[in-house]
Amino acid sequence: MNPRDLPYAEPLRAIPWTPDLDMRAVMVANARSCVGMHGGTRESVAAFQALLGPMRDGAPPAWPLHKAYGRGGVSTCAMVALGLLRRAGVACADIRDGYADDIGSGLDVAIAFARRLSPRSAWIRPAPGLRPSPGDVVQVLGPMHVATVVAWEDAPDGSLACVSVDGGQVGLDGLQQVSVCRRPWREDARGAVLGTRRVDGWIDVMMLPYDGPVVVPESFVP
Repeated sequence: MNPRDLPYAEPLRAIPWTPDLDMRAVMVANARSCVGMHGGTRESVAAFQALLGPMRDGAPPAWPLHKAYGRGGVSTCAMVALGLLRRAGVACADIRDGYADDIGSGLDVAIAFARRLSPRSAWIRPAPGLRPSPGDVVQVLGPMHVATVVAWEDAPDGSLACVSVDGGQVGLDGLQQVSVCRRPWREDARGAVLGTRRVDGWIDVMMLPYDGPVVVPESFVP
């Protein structure tokens, strides 16, 4: 495959945020445009670094994507989700201006922001019959992982599968990669379960405030 045929090679453009802009569509388009990013080639690393954002001190992106997780590298699952929220123009300085907290905090910076919103929190806890919609950012536990929902599918056996775009996946040479994942969604004694992990909750992107600019793939049609 020609590298230029990969989604992450599509140019990006900035559009203004308006109240009628479908932020679910924005998040899904951005998530899908990142599929295939990995730490194995110079071109992909440049796109990956730009998505993950600046270091906490405002320095240019320099995440160690050339190293595997556990061998000096980082797990990018939460960072990819934060990067997508940053592209969407979420009105939160801690998200917009770079990774503002310790990398071990996962998605805590965005969850804390979502919880502070009034009159209703944008952080949704699982409840019977409730599930995230495309564009929402889900956190699961045991161990912690973060995924951005892009679709739902009905499996032949009648079960429901969540389709998501996830950082923190293993790609070329054991390095970090952004991939499409499909996992069954069910409810049991633990509550909502995605794959084998209990769902902690999710950020409802339609309840977040935005001030733009909104960065989208060039082919995105508002």
